[in-house]
Amino acid sequence: MAVGDVEEHIPRREAVAAHLHEKLGELELAARLYADAAHNAPNLAERDHQTRQAARLNQVLRGQHRPRPDHVDAAGQCAASIQLQ
Repeated sequence: MAVGDVEEHIPRREAVAAHLHEKLGELELAARLYADAAHNAPNLAERDHQTRQAARLNQVLRGQHRPRPDHVDAAGQCAASIQLQ
């Protein structure tokens, strides 16, 4: 099952999609999805976590921070091979 197959109303769908898009190196989309996940979070702790994730990626996009090392290979490319639909 792909994230695209999951119904829109399912809790945390945006957070899962954000994580997968980040793994694929699609940082702009991932940051937007983390922000959406924060907006729809059911509690303060989760909202804060998703907000921090979005902020982290926005820093990377502005060139103020390097990506997490577990998300890139030795050549600086996204190391994930996750398929999204």
